[in-house]
Amino acid sequence: MTATTVPPLTPTQLYQQLQKQGFPRSFVERLLPDWWDDSLLKTTSGLLELAVILRRRTAAELQIGTDGRVTLSPPGQPMRFKKRSTTGEHDLHVASQLALAIARIAVTAAPRYRPLPSDAIALRNAALACSKRPALDFVGLISYCWQSGVPVLFLKNLPANRRRMAGVALRVQQRPVIVLGYQDANPSKQLFVLAHELGHLQLGHVADDQLLLDERMDQIEASLRDGENDKDEIAADAYAFELLRGAAADLIAQLPATGTASALALTALQLEKHHGVDAGHLLWSYAYTSKDWARANMAVDFLPMRKTTAFEVLEATQREAIQQALLPPEELNYLLTMQGFSFAKD
Repeated sequence: MTATTVPPLTPTQLYQQLQKQGFPRSFVERLLPDWWDDSLLKTTSGLLELAVILRRRTAAELQIGTDGRVTLSPPGQPMRFKKRSTTGEHDLHVASQLALAIARIAVTAAPRYRPLPSDAIALRNAALACSKRPALDFVGLISYCWQSGVPVLFLKNLPANRRRMAGVALRVQQRPVIVLGYQDANPSKQLFVLAHELGHLQLGHVADDQLLLDERMDQIEASLRDGENDKDEIAADAYAFELLRGAAADLIAQLPATGTASALALTALQLEKHHGVDAGHLLWSYAYTSKDWARANMAVDFLPMRKTTAFEVLEATQREAIQQALLPPEELNYLLTMQGFSFAKD
């Protein structure tokens, strides 16, 4: 938006037009800083200020024509969508734009970027050495990413009725960023999404200033089974499995197909100990391949010390890694609250 003469808008006119583009008034008001006053819409300078705020917080360009028509133009950054056949790309624009917006903020305060090994086994070994944990779990992998200057974020807050995504892999200022959107608190489930998005990045599926969005992992897997030969998704899955399981033989086949849930959990823990593979990941993989979801769910409950949620891990790791002093308080507030985290520390 340029400083040309634009007509003043009433708040009602502005918000009605933004709602038609996927941003209802209640959501836009959450994007605006505390000092914002809708009376600023009466002036050209105020409208310009609004354009700057929305560009920063939605990655979209606000355009207001001389006829008062309001348009939020998508960013010029190329975007690719891995989605269900019934989902239109326009349905995912809001999620992708908000993911890009928080990624742009995060990279300005992230630790210095150190490129990750491209090879899955080398990355696995580096992450294990960095975390000093017995298995490559969600805590260890996300900590390694942040310590390497690769932000891993979570997008919780979206306008009502907007399509969510499982994960986004993108590059901002020549550095990789991952934004998770999978609404599951189990760290072992989020672990595979994180590894899958890392696969896209490390295999060169995402160019600089490009974004790749995976709508839903189960739908992607279903599309592959139905014959949609998406080589990038197949390769990212293979990379994720190699990253999480290393060079171990087929561990899922070693899990007992019958017996109690506690016995299933015990075997998973033994495999974790001997092979450095997260027991929760093994149990969820077993459930997916065998469809024995009930026993796998009960087995997960037997895993010791697994009560911390994925969201708590995401928040704690980010607070420890991000250089908060590099962000103005209102930017930090926006970054945290869009992820569902509190601005103030407890």
